[in-house]
Amino acid sequence: MYFHTGIVDYVLFQGWVPQTNLQYAFTVIACFLLAIVYEGLQAWHVILDMRLAPKARPSSSSASTDSTTPLTAPRPPPASRKLPSLDGWKAVLLRGTLRMMSATLVYALMLIVMTYNVGLFLATVVGLGVGSMLTSPVINYAERSLVGANSDWELCC
Repeated sequence: MYFHTGIVDYVLFQGWVPQTNLQYAFTVIACFLLAIVYEGLQAWHVILDMRLAPKARPSSSSASTDSTTPLTAPRPPPASRKLPSLDGWKAVLLRGTLRMMSATLVYALMLIVMTYNVGLFLATVVGLGVGSMLTSPVINYAERSLVGANSDWELCC
């Protein structure tokens, strides 16, 4: 396999084969937009995780850790576990659905890149970059408003 600049390539489906320059241009735009949509889904997933993250609560037990409590001291038993409420199940369903959509889209983008078509490759990579630039301010705003500006919590990686 090698990178090429031809326009007649199967793109995901047997019926999606650009034959003209105009069809190829629309295919490049579609790849660009799909990459932006993927970054938007990823941002939505991060924001949803921030909203659903358990709030840190100070421990009310007398066995809280301080400098005089040895690390091997017994901990109080954990609070009884409850099954998630209906709202909890809705959140789990939403997170799972988002994950399936993200996985489907990112694998589709991978397959597009694996056509080794230079235009489609660049459209996908540039779309991911533009999508990241568009969603970063949204994620940062959500982080400040949901988690708090003075929090030590930050996004992973």
